[in-house]
Amino acid sequence: MQTSRAKYFVTLLVLFTISRLLLINFLDVRFEYDWVFQMWHFIDIELLKNKLLESVYYFHYQPPIFNLFLGIIHKQNLISPKLIMQIFFYSLTFLMGVIMFCISKRAGNRDLVSYFLVILFFLFPETIIYENWPIYTWTSSFLLVFGFYCLDRYIKGKKDKHLHLFFLGQLVLILTRSAFHPIFYVTWFLYLLIILRESRLKVFKTFVIYFSVFILISLKNLYEFGFFGVGSGLGFSLYKIAPKVSQEQLDQKKINIDPIFKIVPVRSVTTYGLMDKEIPSRFENIEILSKEFKSTLGKFSEEFSVNLGHYHYLELAKRYQKSAINIIKSYPGEYVKRVFRGTIMFFKPTWDHGFGVTHNAQALQSLINVFTLHKVRLYIESLVIKSEKPWPLRSDIPYSSYIFIPVFYFLVFIILYRFKLLRLENIQFMFVLYTAVYLVLVSNLIELAENDRYRVMIDPLIYLSSIILLPRLFKRKNI
Repeated sequence: MQTSRAKYFVTLLVLFTISRLLLINFLDVRFEYDWVFQMWHFIDIELLKNKLLESVYYFHYQPPIFNLFLGIIHKQNLISPKLIMQIFFYSLTFLMGVIMFCISKRAGNRDLVSYFLVILFFLFPETIIYENWPIYTWTSSFLLVFGFYCLDRYIKGKKDKHLHLFFLGQLVLILTRSAFHPIFYVTWFLYLLIILRESRLKVFKTFVIYFSVFILISLKNLYEFGFFGVGSGLGFSLYKIAPKVSQEQLDQKKINIDPIFKIVPVRSVTTYGLMDKEIPSRFENIEILSKEFKSTLGKFSEEFSVNLGHYHYLELAKRYQKSAINIIKSYPGEYVKRVFRGTIMFFKPTWDHGFGVTHNAQALQSLINVFTLHKVRLYIESLVIKSEKPWPLRSDIPYSSYIFIPVFYFLVFIILYRFKLLRLENIQFMFVLYTAVYLVLVSNLIELAENDRYRVMIDPLIYLSSIILLPRLFKRKNI
């Protein structure tokens, strides 16, 4: 048995390595390392090198884990941080492939079919794009697939280590990506507490061990900054989804809107007129709380060099949030329209994201056309439909591209239900459903324009579910 597992692992590793060498050398796919320096969510790399613990401790905008990871690999001088990042992100893809292969075999697929399904995952344009963009979207995808695997192993073997690994993985998730609010964690814990009757005490103890870490970090933020949680940036997201109404409409309804709401976030502290405003004396010498820009200003534009760890962004986020909520309450119908448009953008093609994926999306056009028949569908649709596409649809993206993914999601869940896999006692599949519903709701209620990255987090999980269904589908057909 051990020999067979080693053979499968080595075979997958060889296939994955060959695929990446071909992509890098023949399609000019590149690892977008520069975005480590440009993303607002990441602390200035120079601060991470020189003041790692201080900067991570006082960075209020996002949860700490990914920044801690960035700091650790950039403080060491033995191996290129870029190489470490690339190996790490490629390893996430490979490990997801290994999990898919193991579960595919366990579901009843033959070796050849399992290899094919995993190779298909390795070659998806989405996989290639996000494993080469070192932000936390792909780490979230891995943690969700890993969560499914741990739950599946726990159900089959009832081993404590799998329950620990599940809660640990989900803790890392909510401390990496603010989209996964603690409600995501707590709701799932309550579900397990109800379903796993025979091991409730074990579930409770395991949950408390890991959730206490979240509580400690939240209490730290409450003490230092006055908010309970791990991230302070909700107001900036709500700005995007809030209805865009004219000043005349605001005056008519006497809606109280902060003057800063006329400024598209996020801009430098000076833009908001706050640079001369004092910072509490105890924070004056904390660079992450007092620097307006990252050290990369000049190499990158102001837009991609602002330091969102600055103390004044705490106030700005609250002001944006208050105004956004006031507008949403006053124009609920317009808000619903924007949520609908956000849902369309949630299911748009991955390579249409824009910043961060532009080069690789262009490099993968030939692969995209092979996988999705993009150009063929666009040509056929242009013969039938002559009218211009309304926003947020793009003229160079077929209508069918916005339909395929939600239909695929829907079919997977319907078939899971049909084969009685979506039952309360099947916690691994309920985890898939719960995660999908959670992200669809949360991302579209508070985000617009960038929420397709939320969907990418669950795509591998849905694909894994479809792999499990294949043997059942063919068996029913044969019968």
